[in-house]
Amino acid sequence: MKSHSVLTNLFAQSIYRCFVAIETVEDGTKKYFLHVPQPRIRSGETLSPLGADLSGATDDRRPFENVYVARAEDEDDIDYGVASKINFALKQGKDVVLSPGIYHLSKSINIVNSDQVLLGIGMATLTAPPTGAPCIRVATGIEGVCIG
Repeated sequence: MKSHSVLTNLFAQSIYRCFVAIETVEDGTKKYFLHVPQPRIRSGETLSPLGADLSGATDDRRPFENVYVARAEDEDDIDYGVASKINFALKQGKDVVLSPGIYHLSKSINIVNSDQVLLGIGMATLTAPPTGAPCIRVATGIEGVCIG
C-alpha cells in the first residue's frame, strides 16, 4: 500500500489597507483632513509584513474643502433627497463623510470615481431604497474605493 501526501498551498494576503481617519493640523489653523492610507502591497514571494505604514509618508491627506459632509435628517424631517445630494458630491469627485444618524435612501449611492472615500462616523445608518436596490453601488472598473 502506497501512502500519499497532500500538499495545500495557502496564499498569504497580498494587499492590506488601514482605515480612513479624520485628522486636524496642530498649527492653529483648525483645518481638517481626510487621512487615506495607501494600500500596502506585498509583491513576489517575499513575506514582508503587511500593515500600517506608521510613518504615513505615502498616505494621502485630503483637505476637507474636497469632502462633502452629509447630515442625517431629524426624526420629524425625513430628507428623501439625501441620496441625490450625496451622488452629486460623488460625481464632482468629492469624498463623502456621513455624520451620525439614519439616512432614508430613495435610490442607491453611486460611487463613480476611483479612489473615492465614503466614510460613516458614529452610527451612520443607511436604509435601503424602497425599490430594493442596494444602498451603495460601485461602478464597474472603479478601483481604490474605501467604504467604512
